[in-house]
Amino acid sequence: MITEIDTNRINPIFLFRNSELNKISFPQKIEVNAYSGYKANERPISFILEDQKFEVHRIIDRWYGEENDYFKVLADDGKIYQLRWHRTMDVWSLEKIVVSGNIMNDPML
Repeated sequence: MITEIDTNRINPIFLFRNSELNKISFPQKIEVNAYSGYKANERPISFILEDQKFEVHRIIDRWYGEENDYFKVLADDGKIYQLRWHRTMDVWSLEKIVVSGNIMNDPML
């Protein structure tokens, strides 16, 4: 079962990471290591959230707005994160987290 956390209604949320309770508010500016091929920041490879590095295992979805690129990514902790890159300001932010059970081996993603 996947539960999406609506950051417009729940702010801040609580997440468990390595048996610690962390308080996160959205959107949150983050540091992202991105692949740049034919254009800048084509896709995220990893990101740092609260001093912890997360590797991107899979890009589930991506879409483009007038000023932003959005990425829904599966990270190495089994959670799905929605990242946003503001193209003109060159700033990355975490927009929301989708909490899940054991999603790493889900063939649907």
